[in-house]
Amino acid sequence: MYNGISPLLSVGYVSGYREDTSSGKSVKHIVVNGAFNHGNSGGPLLISHDNEVIGVVVLTYNFYPPEVKDFIDGLMKHKNMGVMIGAVTHPDGSTEQLSESYFTGVVLDEFYQKTQVMIGEAIASSEVAAMMKDHSSELPK
Repeated sequence: MYNGISPLLSVGYVSGYREDTSSGKSVKHIVVNGAFNHGNSGGPLLISHDNEVIGVVVLTYNFYPPEVKDFIDGLMKHKNMGVMIGAVTHPDGSTEQLSESYFTGVVLDEFYQKTQVMIGEAIASSEVAAMMKDHSSELPK
């Protein structure tokens, strides 16, 4: 189990390509099966032996269904209901009893937020270059 700071580098493989047309223009996405964290967006996608940037991370998939987050949030709403198993002392010195439901929700939410995803997408660097060229007049000089 890794307990250090978030890794700065992960290894994965290009598993395919996908065309995204949601903006009205076709943009090629590189699909990668590797460990991505939710904060990786904007980071480079590299070819390791050349240190060549081939894309910019734009999307990570959370493999939990949306209902899981709703369930976790529901557990955390029951702070003062159910079996009380602990207390927290606030900065003002007051204490608050907390339920097993709340503690369970906090732990599950931590896993939900920190779980690495195994599929991510990056916009090809050629697409980034084309976008910059198309919008060069809007970029700072």
